[in-house]
Amino acid sequence: MSEFSMGRFRVVGLVALGLVVGASISAFVTIAITNAANESADVVGETKGNVAENNTTQDSEVSKQEVNDRRSKRPQTDSVVSSSGDSPNETWNALINDNVEDIAQLRTFLRVAEELVQQEGIRVLGRIFDSAMDSSVRDTIMKSVAQSAAMDDPASVFHEAMSLPREVQDIVLPEIVKTWAGSDPLIAFDAISNLNKSGLRVSLQETLIGAWAEHDAQDIFNSLELLPERLRTKAEELAMLAIARSSPADAVQFLENMDDTSKKRELARTIAENWAKSDIYDALNWATSSQLSDKRTNHEILTIVLRELADKDPELALQTALNQPLYESAFGFESGLEEIVIDQVAQYDLDKAIAMLSQVRPGDTRIDAYNSVGRELVLNAEYDRALMLGQQLPEDERKKYLSTVLSLWAQEEPDTLLASMDSIIATPELKQQAAGTLLAHNFLNGSSILDQDQVMQLQGLMAEGEPTVVQMDMSNLDGNSIVQRAIEQGGTVFFPTTQRTITSSENFNPEEMQKNLQKSLEKTLETVLKDVNATGGKVEVKTDVKKEVNKPETKDSD
Repeated sequence: MSEFSMGRFRVVGLVALGLVVGASISAFVTIAITNAANESADVVGETKGNVAENNTTQDSEVSKQEVNDRRSKRPQTDSVVSSSGDSPNETWNALINDNVEDIAQLRTFLRVAEELVQQEGIRVLGRIFDSAMDSSVRDTIMKSVAQSAAMDDPASVFHEAMSLPREVQDIVLPEIVKTWAGSDPLIAFDAISNLNKSGLRVSLQETLIGAWAEHDAQDIFNSLELLPERLRTKAEELAMLAIARSSPADAVQFLENMDDTSKKRELARTIAENWAKSDIYDALNWATSSQLSDKRTNHEILTIVLRELADKDPELALQTALNQPLYESAFGFESGLEEIVIDQVAQYDLDKAIAMLSQVRPGDTRIDAYNSVGRELVLNAEYDRALMLGQQLPEDERKKYLSTVLSLWAQEEPDTLLASMDSIIATPELKQQAAGTLLAHNFLNGSSILDQDQVMQLQGLMAEGEPTVVQMDMSNLDGNSIVQRAIEQGGTVFFPTTQRTITSSENFNPEEMQKNLQKSLEKTLETVLKDVNATGGKVEVKTDVKKEVNKPETKDSD
């Protein structure tokens, strides 16, 4: 969720700005997220829990493989001295005090740390924690060594780790619990349940269940009655997701009996992602014949499967997409799945993607498909080809497409765009649009792209008598996530207004600009919409686009 800090909202500003270049407008965007106050504590816990579960699964898989690799090679307990003849403590201190970066010596650190644990036990991790070294390298070493030690006797290692300082426990106890989950999860659960500290107890129980589900999901189902009632639903959900990752075809049966729409959607997406990778044609058959009542879920699983299919069988992917009805989004925009296929194909075969454009349905779908190809052409520095591609579109769609191409070009290679003003950028209208885009990006980046002469040169290309940029104020946002702030306040969170006025032309349709801006925001805020809906909240996005009348500036006499 941290992605929606100030940095992410600067992207929102950039997208919206790209839409308004060439028009005289002020765009006001207010995002409101609401959630019931009495549910705030549960939702915060669930949000953090979901992040922890994902991290737990990924970290567990990587670190267990590392531990297994080293375990087969690690020295026996009677061979704890390094090959140089120094003791492990001496070698460790030498590594800490040399001038070599810690990350470059990670393997050596891991070997010596395991020797130290074999000599002194898990308590040595407290001393490792206090070492003057890179914290990320230190934490990696501690997690890996804790898992390795727990493979022989997890119960003893767990109880010994309970005497470590709390900040050390926070790093190593989850790793010990993950390892224990693979050998005797019920005994581990009992040991954790006897802890006095409720916060640590709950956290480790969730870690254990997540690792248990990944290790043996069926065992979770068989043991549900042995778990406290408050944890059964969560354990069952994690087991379903684990099966969806390892055997997606078997997980389809779970969808029939799920009532929670957000949980059902999450499971369906997980099935689609993993099934498409293991057997794309079976996954396609399931996705196209699925009778899920939620149209959004059907659309999402088709999107996932078609992206994968587009890499292997682009013709079938395109035909399948064209056979599907247009999907109406939450904001009322209709789009076809063929834009997804072309977007994917354009990343590895631009010629094929361009050939597919003639089959795309008109409207928003066609604009998005052209934008995908145009983006890849710009990223490949095929600027003239990107501009020529737009000539195939009707005038209104061509302007939208060129706005996207020029905005990306200005963002990626502003010097090249500036140098092309008298060559590739041929018509006066296109020059004006390109000049406005460059000026807008220059202001958005703190006037760091263009020098004063270049600014004056571009201003000279704009409509005579009109200022280029009247106003552009970026509001500051703190680093808190949108969902977190909404949940904590238990009501409505209104974010500061972002206001920009770009002036260049009177040929401007406020209704059309409103639609474009709204669609841009919907795409940019897709993750927020999903996260808030998943927590039972609602998102309201409001835009207000107005045409302004320019007043000539007057100068005071000297």
